[in-house]
Amino acid sequence: MRVRSFYVKCLGEECEEILAYILENVKARDVSYRVTPSGIYITIRGLEPEIRDAWQRIRYYASLSKRLRSGRGIVEVPINHLAKETGVTVSAQALVEALKLRGYKAEFSEGLLRSDAPRDELLELARTLGEVSRELGLRVRGSAARRVVSVAVALTGMNVEEVLGEAERLGLLVYDEYSNRFVLTREWRDALRLLLKSLRRSGV
Repeated sequence: MRVRSFYVKCLGEECEEILAYILENVKARDVSYRVTPSGIYITIRGLEPEIRDAWQRIRYYASLSKRLRSGRGIVEVPINHLAKETGVTVSAQALVEALKLRGYKAEFSEGLLRSDAPRDELLELARTLGEVSRELGLRVRGSAARRVVSVAVALTGMNVEEVLGEAERLGLLVYDEYSNRFVLTREWRDALRLLLKSLRRSGV
C-alpha cells in the first residue's frame, strides 16, 4: 500500500468542478483533499496502479476544465481512456502522427496523449484509426503497416481498398505469399508521407 500526494492549481468554481469530478470518478482505497484559495491538495492511498490511474484521471479532467474555460490550450488524455470512450484500441503513434498532419500539436509519453486538438475531433480520429486498424488485422503484417494505412484512410476519407491499392502501386506495400498479407517496405512515417502525397495528387 502506498500514499501519494498531488497538487492541482485552480481557482473558485474551477476547483469546485474538479473536486466534484474527483469524488464521482476517482476510485482508490482512500482519497482525501484540502482546498486552498489557489488549488487543491490531494492525497491518495492505495496500490500503485490505482494511484497512477487516479492521478491520470485527475490531470486529464483538470486539463480539460482549463481548456474549456479558456477555449484553447493543451489537453492531456490517458490513451486507455480514449480506448474506453471509442470502443477500439488506439495506436498512440498513429494518433499523434495523424494529429500533427492535421496541423495540431501532439505528443505521447507515460500513457498520456497531449494535444491542442478539439475533443470531438480527437475522438473521431481515434475511433477511425482504431476501426481501420482492426479491419486490417488479417490483411497487413505488422503494426507499422497498419499505422500507415489507417492514418491515410483517416486523413483522406478514402476507403481501405483504395489506400491499399495505391500503396501497392507505389511499392510501399508488397504482397507476401508466405504470410498472405501485405508487408511494408520502408520506414512507416516516410511511407505515409509518400502515400498521402500520391493520394492527394491523383485523387484516387
